[in-house]
Amino acid sequence: MRLFTAVPLSKDICLELSRSQKDLPSDAPLRFVQKNNMHITLRFLGLADINLQKRIVESLRDVSFREFSAIFEGLGAFPNPRRPKVIWAAITGGADELYCLSQEIGSKLQALGFDQDRRYHPHVTLARVGASPDFEILHKALTCENQRRFGCLRVKGFGLYSSCPTKNGPIYKKIHDFPCL
Repeated sequence: MRLFTAVPLSKDICLELSRSQKDLPSDAPLRFVQKNNMHITLRFLGLADINLQKRIVESLRDVSFREFSAIFEGLGAFPNPRRPKVIWAAITGGADELYCLSQEIGSKLQALGFDQDRRYHPHVTLARVGASPDFEILHKALTCENQRRFGCLRVKGFGLYSSCPTKNGPIYKKIHDFPCL
């Protein structure tokens, strides 16, 4: 199974983020993330069998961090807003704490053969851009939503999740919770 670590979002944040999806151009070739699948990815781990999964859980039990707030504000895109492939909600407050949490998770998992990811950029994926989009229209939409505030979340823990791809999009299942200490 494919595994990743992530911070779950509150229903209120997911609702606000899903409302922002409706403000994106309706004729753009966008594949939206379902409201119940929204999260802040901390680390993508890839394929793991049940034995490796158990070792991951044991390693992550030692991750230590304090509760903090994450503020969701504005939209952005990878690789950039002028030629987006992924549209995301920005995290303007708590980004440093999320980066540190991601790095500590990476550090704990190095002993299991996982690489440390230095390019981490905290965000919530809202949509993936399909073929032949009108980049100018998407860029304008992203610019209009640049200052929109979606809310604040108290980050009290993270989870280990599995991802099962289906024809209707992935299904995520929480495997284990890791509360802050």
